[in-house]
Amino acid sequence: MSTSQNSPSTAVSPIEWEAYEYDHFERSSDWFWAIGVIAFFGIIIALLFKNFLFAIIIFLSAYLIVTIARREPELVEFSIDDRGIRAKHELYPYQHILSFWVHEEPLRNKLMIKSDRFFLPYIIIPLGEANPGRIRDHLAKILPEVKHEESLIDLVSEHLGF
Repeated sequence: MSTSQNSPSTAVSPIEWEAYEYDHFERSSDWFWAIGVIAFFGIIIALLFKNFLFAIIIFLSAYLIVTIARREPELVEFSIDDRGIRAKHELYPYQHILSFWVHEEPLRNKLMIKSDRFFLPYIIIPLGEANPGRIRDHLAKILPEVKHEESLIDLVSEHLGF
């Protein structure tokens, strides 16, 4: 891949938008009870097998799931300019982005970028009310557009409301 493909040739006015970092779903008290019951029985089974480390992991996992489920999503500012893609305070320079894909859904559009990072190379950015066509047109001048599929973990966590 040539460097000219990964660096913008002309300065273009930035595209800016705001979106919540994830869709928040109100959970009933039954949902929290279910997490507690599942964790309780998981810990009991782990202790019966004398697997104390696994019991601690189950407890911590349940605690984190409940904590994250109760947290309200943050309204984040996003932008695309001549340096790269910015999400909150994190800049993803074009030199480190291999490709992009604008995933359009009726209720939730997303920008998926593949970076050159070894760990977690795919970054999913919610588009909120931003125009997906404008973002696609802007990025297509700079980066290759390659269809990216969401990972199983992303799909499951989205289905569970995280």
